[in-house]
Amino acid sequence: MVDVIQSWLGSRQYAVLDKIVLMPRRVDVLSALSMVSRGEQGSSYYLVDDDDNGWVLKKFFRETEPDNAYVEAIQAMIPEKTGFESGFGRRVLRTSSVSSLGYAHPDFQDWIDGTILMPQVTSPTWAELSVSIREGSAVLSRVERLLLCQKLSEMVGWLESAGLAHRDLSSTNVLMDTLNIEIHLIDWDSLFHATLEMPANTNCGTDGYIAPFVKADGTECARATWQEDSDRFGLAILNSELLIMKAGPSLSGGVISQADLQNLSGKGSKAFRDDLRHAFPAAVEFLDAALAARSFAACPSPSDWINLTERELASSDQTTWEQESSPVAEVESLYAADYEPHFVDINKSAFVRIDQTAFVKAPAAR
Repeated sequence: MVDVIQSWLGSRQYAVLDKIVLMPRRVDVLSALSMVSRGEQGSSYYLVDDDDNGWVLKKFFRETEPDNAYVEAIQAMIPEKTGFESGFGRRVLRTSSVSSLGYAHPDFQDWIDGTILMPQVTSPTWAELSVSIREGSAVLSRVERLLLCQKLSEMVGWLESAGLAHRDLSSTNVLMDTLNIEIHLIDWDSLFHATLEMPANTNCGTDGYIAPFVKADGTECARATWQEDSDRFGLAILNSELLIMKAGPSLSGGVISQADLQNLSGKGSKAFRDDLRHAFPAAVEFLDAALAARSFAACPSPSDWINLTERELASSDQTTWEQESSPVAEVESLYAADYEPHFVDINKSAFVRIDQTAFVKAPAAR
């Protein structure tokens, strides 16, 4: 089968997609290969426009491709707020989206139909950031962790107020800008709204972030997550991870395995809860409530988490940054070292230098 994106890159031509002048990114300056990542639903191809802005082109696998009407409806439903750019800024491309002003090979035009073009967010995912923290190359203070928890909780609250649920809050779909204390959500193709029909091939989330009652009989039930408030369990796990930064590998990129969540036991879950109890006693109560819940409504709400972070931040205001230290450091723990004032390293892997001389000049008309 012809690699359509690779053929496009080899043509050394820009394509004009939905009036945006684009070219595939190379793996690196000297590489002849385009940059691509593959997930459970499809492949994501990384592009750059003529202003050097990043874009992502997502192509679904045939077996996971949602209904056209569902895909088309998503963009208009997502609030136009900071952190939701890949949602409200996305567009579904059709064959007619390819302009004859640029690269427009017939195979490319056929292939592009049904793909999703969205702005690229360059912040690291929580999975990537947590690896850096575990390796000691990144450190977050108590205040930074609380502010990030607060921001994530606010975003879930905005979704709930719009009658929406992301349905796959996990370490790979939550991106964190630690410099500006901003959260970005990506991968909106499991979105819930009461007016949408649930896609037959949708999933129920990512292991390590799926509520135990959703897998109560050992099997996944996507229908159980097709409802409002279904982000609350994932929010509880993510906020707890953010607050203590547990070390150690995990298949899902998180802290607790799905097996531990189901059994509410195991060394991973015990260490997780113990360290959270030492650092934030009120937070472990929220985590326990989520683990014991038999419905999403019984999980702590975004407002509950916001109130908790506000109380903790008010307490943190009583000390200076130099005096601040985490209670976790006083016990034998698996978490990050004491905070020291620092500059946050930029995830350089999110940026690619483009050899602009390798491409033909972009078309003047848009």
